[in-house]
Amino acid sequence: MNKELVNARKQNMKIYSIYRAISLDLIFYYAIEFLFLTQVKNITPAEVVLSTSFYAVFMIFLQIPASIFIDKVGTKKCTILANVFNVAFVLLIMNVKDVQTLIFAQFISSLCFSLKDISDEALLEYSIPDTKRKSDIFSKLEGKGFQKYFLINAITSVFAGSLYVINPYIPMIAALLFTIASTIMAFGFKDIQEVKKKQAIEGKKETHHYFKELKEAFSFIIKSQRLRSLFLYSGITWGTFCLISTYRNSVLVDIGTRSTSYYNSYSNCRNSFFSRLKNAT
Repeated sequence: MNKELVNARKQNMKIYSIYRAISLDLIFYYAIEFLFLTQVKNITPAEVVLSTSFYAVFMIFLQIPASIFIDKVGTKKCTILANVFNVAFVLLIMNVKDVQTLIFAQFISSLCFSLKDISDEALLEYSIPDTKRKSDIFSKLEGKGFQKYFLINAITSVFAGSLYVINPYIPMIAALLFTIASTIMAFGFKDIQEVKKKQAIEGKKETHHYFKELKEAFSFIIKSQRLRSLFLYSGITWGTFCLISTYRNSVLVDIGTRSTSYYNSYSNCRNSFFSRLKNAT
C-alpha cells in the first residue's frame, strides 16, 4: 500500500510541471482573442467588454462553491473536469454567434478556472510527502510549470498572428489541441488524497462541521475591517485588470497597431527578409 502511494506521488510530481506548462492558461488564444471575436465573429467591442465583466463576476461568486465542490469530489476529478470545461470554452468561442453565447462561454471558462486554480495546486500539495522540504519542492515544481508556460506562451503568441492571417481558425484549433492535451494529461494523475477514516454517518457530521467552520470564517471576515478592505480591494483590482486588458486590445485595434493589416505587414517583412537571405546565400 505504501509502495503504491510512493509511486503515485512520484508519477504526479514527474508530470505536474509539464501539465502545468500547457494548462496554466489558454495558449495561442489570447494573442488573437479580440481580433477573432470582433472581426471573425462580428461581436462588437462593447459586447466583448461586457462578457469580460461577466467573467469577473462569475469568478468572484464561484470561488466558495468551487472550494466546497473540490472538497467533496476530489482534486483529480475536479482537475479533469476543469480541463473539460476549458475544451468546451474553446469550442463555444469557435462557434459563438451572439453576445449571449459569448457570456455563456465566459461562464464555462469561469467554472474551469475557479476549479483549476484550486484543484491543480491542491493535487500537487497532496502529492508531496510531509517533509521539511515540502514547501521547497512545491515552489520548485510550481515554478518550473510557470516558467515553461511563459516560454511556450511567448513563442506561440508570436506565431499566432501569422497563423491568424492565413486562417483565423488555425490558432483557435491550436488552442483547442492544447486544451485536449491538458485533459489527457490530467487523466495521468493519481488521486492520492487521504481516505476518510470515519464511516458514512460520521461523514455527515464532518460535513456539518465543515459548514460550521465556513460560517465562522465568514463571520470573522465580516467583523474584521482589514479583511473586508482586502477582499474589496482584491475584487476591484482584479475586475479592473480584466477590463483594462480588454480595453487595451480594443485601443490597439482602433489605432491600427493590432489588426490583420499589421500581421500582413509583419508577414511581408518576414518573407522579404528570408527572400533576401536566400538570394545572398
